[in-house]
Amino acid sequence: KVTGSTPDGKTRTSTFNLLVKRPSLLQDDFESYQPGDQPRRARLVDGGRKANLAITGATAASGKQCLKLQDAADFAKPCLPLICYRPICRTGMLTCRFDVRVEAGAIFFASLRDWSRDSCLAGPDLQVKNGFLVSRGQQLMPVTTGKWYTIEISAGLGSQATGIWDLVVTPAGQAASRFAKLPLGSPGWNRANWFGFGNNSRVSSTCYFDNLKISCH
Repeated sequence: KVTGSTPDGKTRTSTFNLLVKRPSLLQDDFESYQPGDQPRRARLVDGGRKANLAITGATAASGKQCLKLQDAADFAKPCLPLICYRPICRTGMLTCRFDVRVEAGAIFFASLRDWSRDSCLAGPDLQVKNGFLVSRGQQLMPVTTGKWYTIEISAGLGSQATGIWDLVVTPAGQAASRFAKLPLGSPGWNRANWFGFGNNSRVSSTCYFDNLKISCH
């Protein structure tokens, strides 16, 4: 509320509704790159094959481009190709939102971790594997090959950490599915500084990643 005087000496109080947006720590829709480029704000582990982890115009959840993660049978490590972002999130309510599309044979994974201690603590994580979205061995819902899904991960950090996390999954053109109180990888996880996304199928396969937004409020 704001109180002031009018030209005739009367007092007037006005009420304003302010829209407060979540502060975004990091976001990328991959539209500012050229096809074949690699994202500049992340660490990329592509096994020396830049074309397997690169911007493509083949599809997109929105806009014209997204990030392609193309696996191969002869990658040196099963987690490749892998992209990770390193914003530091210590307190508040963390939200990590992105779009993903998985093609036949691909195994997409997303993992939020804390690498600031002597050993890694694993927070929320999920996989899209064999036609299902799973987390820590729990089968959550079926996933259609070649269809875009919006994933939103939410978890409390610092004093707001509860030892659990929530998930909202929205298939393109359909209603959202909600999953509450999912278990963390490590019970003591309460901060995030490593956000990893990859394809670990160990066969020739592709998944697509778009519209990443990480925020904490």
